[in-house]
Amino acid sequence: ASVGELIAGEQALDPASVSLPSPTLALPDGRPVYVVLTGRNPYLRGACKAENELRMALYAIKDRTATRVLEWPAATCQLGRALRIELSPEGSLVIGYTEGATHHFSWTTDHFERSELGLLAPLH
Repeated sequence: ASVGELIAGEQALDPASVSLPSPTLALPDGRPVYVVLTGRNPYLRGACKAENELRMALYAIKDRTATRVLEWPAATCQLGRALRIELSPEGSLVIGYTEGATHHFSWTTDHFERSELGLLAPLH
């Protein structure tokens, strides 16, 4: 059985069935990270239903234990679909969406935290 089926049962979705990537990810310590999709596809028959949303939960696997390290939108009408999910060897996670948004996360000791970089306003 797949990790998604073990974690979410029948609610787990195959990424290919909803046109999302299925990346191979590994944490800096070498543990594999699996993406589990749940929810309802907002993109049906060429239209977007705002009340539907796909969610992705990232799970780090060690031995026979899966630990959720991030839950985040996978597809919404506002963001579009997650087009790119990349994890650097140093623990920087990037999720890019079809509508142009890109979200950045940093690995802590046991989960990802959002780490958006922006311009600081000058002090007066």
